Amino acid sequence: MKFLEVNESLLLKDFSKFPSKMLESSFREYKVSIQQINSLRAELQTLRSQQKSNSNLYRDRLKSLQFEYSNLFLLELYLKSLSQIKCTLNEQLNQKITKSYGSLDSWRNDFYHLSQSRNTDYIVLTYNKSLDCIENLTLKSESGFSPTLTPLLCCQLPKTSHSEYFGMDGTSSLIESFLYHANFDFASHNLRKALAK
Repeated sequence: MKFLEVNESLLLKDFSKFPSKMLESSFREYKVSIQQINSLRAELQTLRSQQKSNSNLYRDRLKSLQFEYSNLFLLELYLKSLSQIKCTLNEQLNQKITKSYGSLDSWRNDFYHLSQSRNTDYIVLTYNKSLDCIENLTLKSESGFSPTLTPLLCCQLPKTSHSEYFGMDGTSSLIESFLYHANFDFASHNLRKALAK
C-alpha cells in the first residue's frame, strides 16, 4: 500500500507580515492530517481483509478519512496560496474579479467581511466556470467542492483568536497580511487551467 508523504517545501519562512508561529501551526496540522490519512487507510485495508467492511467501525473510519482528505486539500491549498515575494494580479485575473465584483476594492472588502463569519475555517477565492465568475466562499474543514468551482486561493482562519497573532485588530490584520502575501501567480495558474478545460 502506498502512503502520502509530507511536502516539507510547504513550510515557508521569513514572511514580513505573517507570524511564523501561525504558519508553523498550519504546517503541523497538515502533517497530522497526512498521518491520520495514512493510518486510516491502513486500518480500512485491515478491516476489509477481515471482511468487516459492513461494520459500524468501518463506516466510522471511512467518514473520518473523508474528513481528513477534505481538510488536507484545503490546508495544502492554503500553504500554496502564500508567497514570500509580493505578487501582483495579472490582467486576466484582475478582469475576472472586476467583472464579478465591480472593482478590486469591492472584492477585497468582501474578503475582509467574510473573515468575520462564525464557524468558518477557510475563505476560498474560486472560479465558477458555469457562470464565468469569481466568488469568495467560506468553508468548514470538512467541506467539499462543487465540480463547477475551481479554487484559486485559500486563506485559513486560525482556530484560536486572531488577536493571538495580530493583536487587538486581529481579523483585519490577518486578511491584510494574507492579501499582501497572496500568491496571485498560483491563483492565475489555477484560473488558466480551469479556463482551458
